[in-house]
Amino acid sequence: TYQLSITAGNPGGLSLMLKYVREAKLNFATIGKVANIFAVVAQGAAYVFVFIFLYNFVWRGFKWRDFIYLIPLILLIVFQILSATRAIFIIDIVFILIVGCVLYQQKKRWNYWNTVKILLLGIAALCIFLVMFRMTGFMKDSGTGVSMFSSISKYIGFSIPGFNDYVLNPRPETGYLGDHTLLSLYSVLRQLGLDLPQLSIHHDFVAFPGIESNVYTCLRRYIEDYTYLGMYVIMAAIGAFFSAFFHTVQRRPNSNFLLVLYANFAYSLFMFSIDDQFLLYIFTTSFVYLIIFISVFYYFFVYRHLHPKVRTRQSSRVCQMRREAERKG
Repeated sequence: TYQLSITAGNPGGLSLMLKYVREAKLNFATIGKVANIFAVVAQGAAYVFVFIFLYNFVWRGFKWRDFIYLIPLILLIVFQILSATRAIFIIDIVFILIVGCVLYQQKKRWNYWNTVKILLLGIAALCIFLVMFRMTGFMKDSGTGVSMFSSISKYIGFSIPGFNDYVLNPRPETGYLGDHTLLSLYSVLRQLGLDLPQLSIHHDFVAFPGIESNVYTCLRRYIEDYTYLGMYVIMAAIGAFFSAFFHTVQRRPNSNFLLVLYANFAYSLFMFSIDDQFLLYIFTTSFVYLIIFISVFYYFFVYRHLHPKVRTRQSSRVCQMRREAERKG
């Protein structure tokens, strides 16, 4: 990450590293595939072990030794800080909130009176995110000299007037289908040799008196790529998908693996007022890698412990192999 900041003009030192990393990424620079894969490995491990921590906390009660399961999450936060993308912290907070609340409701047999407790927990989680958002902004020299209220108001409240500006002043079209939501597919096709442009994930900035930003809600991308009709269809389809997914998790209390996946995907719902994180997320190789790593970590550290039959079958095979070895000499 530091070397990447140097290529973007960092005069030296770690204090300005994240600021220049952000500039490098705006110009399509990346830290490399290997580093990105390690970040995905860290994410998969962190979420599985956070699930273990929350599962133990809800069903067994608080135990100090369980804090060891949060070490992968701490390592993941280091990766996320170095990414110079502050909104990424909401993925962790949403994951913890959803997994914790679903496990708690399963224990209480979905007592809807607990909704108030969950609402208060959600407000607390939002406050934690805003504090982290502000603190990491200082690390990359963003928001310096601006009050915390003004900085947070900008990122929370700007998307609606920004989207309104886009509706009143549509931007010129590029002529490419899905060029604002299917960027990863374009990147793959370009690597295969097709003559396609380098597409930027970032929107143009729009200025209002005393403030400017490039946040327009998820609706701008859907309208730009698929027209208003396509936007309605996509929003309805996403709503149906997450509703069906949640009800599956709700009806099957032993579907812990599905809960881990749902909690990982559902953060895109919380980001709809800011930007699209669904279509931009699922059509990527990182998404495929994440599913694989979550599955591997879950199998070895959760499934084999929650399903004794697996251990019994494995133990039987081991005993059989030992007996065969003894017979052979």
